[in-house]
Amino acid sequence: GGEGGKDDEGLEAAESEEALGEKARKGKGKVIKVKKKESVFLGFCSNTSVLLMRELLAKWGWRQVEKQTESRFVWMDPSHANKLELMTSICKAQRVNFLPGMKEMCNKKPLYRLLNRAKKMGDPDNLFFFPPTFVLPEDYNELDIELQNKKPKTYICKPDGGAQGAGIFLLRSGQEHKLQPSDKYVVQRYIHKPLLLDGYKFDLRLYVLVTSVDPLRCYLFTDGLARFCTQQYAPPNSKNMDQVYMHLTNYSLNKFNKEGFVKNDEDNGECASKRSVHTVIEQMGALGHDTAAVWSDITKCCLRTVAVKFPHLWQTYHSTVLNEEGPSMGFQIIGVDIMFDHQLRPWLLETNNGPSFNMDQDIDRDIKLKVVEQALTMVKTLYRQPLPKPPPAAQAPMLESEVLALRKRRWDAHVKAEAWEAKCIAEEEAESRYFLLEDDKLSKLFPLLRPEVTESFEMAARLGDRDRLGIRPLTPPKLATALKYLGVLDGKRVSRATVDLLYIELIKDQHRPGRNDKEGITLELFGRALNTLAVRLYPAAPTGVDAVDLMLNECSAARVKFEAE
Repeated sequence: GGEGGKDDEGLEAAESEEALGEKARKGKGKVIKVKKKESVFLGFCSNTSVLLMRELLAKWGWRQVEKQTESRFVWMDPSHANKLELMTSICKAQRVNFLPGMKEMCNKKPLYRLLNRAKKMGDPDNLFFFPPTFVLPEDYNELDIELQNKKPKTYICKPDGGAQGAGIFLLRSGQEHKLQPSDKYVVQRYIHKPLLLDGYKFDLRLYVLVTSVDPLRCYLFTDGLARFCTQQYAPPNSKNMDQVYMHLTNYSLNKFNKEGFVKNDEDNGECASKRSVHTVIEQMGALGHDTAAVWSDITKCCLRTVAVKFPHLWQTYHSTVLNEEGPSMGFQIIGVDIMFDHQLRPWLLETNNGPSFNMDQDIDRDIKLKVVEQALTMVKTLYRQPLPKPPPAAQAPMLESEVLALRKRRWDAHVKAEAWEAKCIAEEEAESRYFLLEDDKLSKLFPLLRPEVTESFEMAARLGDRDRLGIRPLTPPKLATALKYLGVLDGKRVSRATVDLLYIELIKDQHRPGRNDKEGITLELFGRALNTLAVRLYPAAPTGVDAVDLMLNECSAARVKFEAE
């Protein structure tokens, strides 16, 4: 861990469990340094998470405390509840393994809605990693037409919010189906030619650590778990459609197949029903597959999946954690499930907001302890800001200088946190450690990741704000202001009347029950606004993201350049 002390920027690193607190003791006039133990509060946890965390606490000599307010770390199961109120109550010196908004973005329906929209707006070749997907009930008519196709195609139906394989079934086109227009399912083309090892179908559970959403910073662990079916695979037909041990890779199902399940132990790790990702990649390499290309595609799949979630995570975080100055108070480990087809293309199956930390086999303990231990190591050194000058009275409008100072402190903390995380990674073994996910195409594929876009949105949202309750959705005047800051609203090609009509169009399009007076243009809708305007201005652009890229680049000269004093 890093040692406490002030750097030349005036930021102070908090003590880690190795850092030494200084206490003067009477005696020979010496100052004796004693270790300060980190403190952890375990709240809202399943038994499996408690067991794993207590094993780590015992290893490190950390303390478990009974009160959240007395802890440096708050550990919880993110899947159990959406604890937004927790993020509003923690102080700057605490970290919690929870990111507001991640739970709903890991549910199948919202995730695939966003992926489908991103594929329509962008280049499908760059969002290659998920099969044709229908989100019911809104895509029911489109799916019904597909299912009337007499050419047999297999689809897999997954209930929204389902887990551990419950409620999943297969159906084929050209046959009568039992789906209803009101059903809430995610229906996908079934990968009928999966990559097989020893004749068995399998998927990979990978672990992605998100340490910041502003800016987005995430890591992939180089190992994970491969879960195998326990019945040899055959392409789906009318006779085997119900054979779950053949078609579903869920470990929670396959472990009950007494005839086919093989427990992982010292003698059969290479043929067990649950193996390490490292073992499976080696087996793929032994068959002549290009494992470097496999990892490259996996990293693109994982990073672009998180990037699709970015606008909602950014908006929810900044509306929950008020005036965040960095580093991120929240971090989260999510599970990403991937399957390969026979051509070694990775296909995203789903993401898991709260991956299981059950350790019923040694392989679970070996991998999951490292996943959590290294994550905590990477986030445990906190950079505490010096106390800022007293803020203006609540009634005073927020000034440009305040917003810029807040953004600068956030960025400085990001730079230091990223450097610390890189230092932690360098000390781990390459076979089982996190590595930073990077992609040169990312900001073009997802324009909302461009710093000038989020800066313009935040400046428009915060300037003049009197109550300082975080970043809220934009009203029509603030939407116009954000587009003006970006140089898009120039009064010629894009007028104020155009923006007002676009606001109405977007709000109507995303109408849903339970709307309230805080409704407005979120960052995700701001991205759709940019796409709509860009496609109108550049109709010859190959895709929507190409049009947005052209528009932002050509408007850069007119963009408002905010500079801190």
